[in-house]
Amino acid sequence: MSAESWTVKDANGAKLFCEFVHNNLDAGKEITYSIQTLTRSQQQNKAFYAMLTRLATALNDAGIEGPPHLFNSEWRQPWTKALCKACLFDPVIAAAYEKGSSSQLSVDEMSGIVEYILSEISQRFDIHVGGLSGPMGDF
Repeated sequence: MSAESWTVKDANGAKLFCEFVHNNLDAGKEITYSIQTLTRSQQQNKAFYAMLTRLATALNDAGIEGPPHLFNSEWRQPWTKALCKACLFDPVIAAAYEKGSSSQLSVDEMSGIVEYILSEISQRFDIHVGGLSGPMGDF
């Protein structure tokens, strides 16, 4: 299965996407299209994942052990951006907003979650990580 994505922001983009759909139809291709409404820009998304990378590095540099491995609880995994999101952000998102993913949060909700988690980490471990503002875009 291959994936292709389109971001339609204006009438020209819509026209090009429609042409793409018709060309595939004319070629006899059966394709399932899904519609996804974005709650944040690509720049904001990049800022979020850059912050997760900085957080993982800071936790590892500070010697804060990651979660135990599924098959061996004595082995602690190093922090990665994926682990930071899965272990630190996703449970708070679910508890605070009853949403299953950060992609479902509004800009304000995302900012609040990031502020809360970074504040907690700062207070508990004296680790300071920049949030989402800066050259990559504000939330």
